[in-house]
Amino acid sequence: MAETSLLDANKYKALFAQTTSKPKSLRRWERMDLFPAVLPMDLCPPELSANVQGLSPPPYRLGWQYGEEDFRAKFCKDDCGVIPGFEKHIYDRFLAGDPTGRQRAPQLDFDEFCVVYIRTNGGKKKTVGDIDMSVVESVKRILGEQNPPMWYRAF
Repeated sequence: MAETSLLDANKYKALFAQTTSKPKSLRRWERMDLFPAVLPMDLCPPELSANVQGLSPPPYRLGWQYGEEDFRAKFCKDDCGVIPGFEKHIYDRFLAGDPTGRQRAPQLDFDEFCVVYIRTNGGKKKTVGDIDMSVVESVKRILGEQNPPMWYRAF
């Protein structure tokens, strides 16, 4: 996991207040100094539509990240695949506790890692106050996690 304690939060936030025209899209692993792989929950990344030093921010997901083997061991005990494991052991359990919560239900991003996430940096600017802590606590309980979610850069 990336070191987030070395980040100067005020300096980091100030970077995203700057504007320029025609942002350039980032390539995989590009500008990790500006857009780290991992951010703490309370340091929200800029929205996708922002223009940060002439760059379009990469997508971030607020959630919990697992290696595929760890995810399978924890959530696919009945020999199911990653997606059925997510649906059965996470998504369905969330909806059982909140039947009207489809809009707030966790989602799965499965690429290099399995990220069970509850927010993205798409749409309007996110602040810590925008994060529904009841959803955080509900998903944390379902996952059996003790740690808060983190913002993971999608690649």
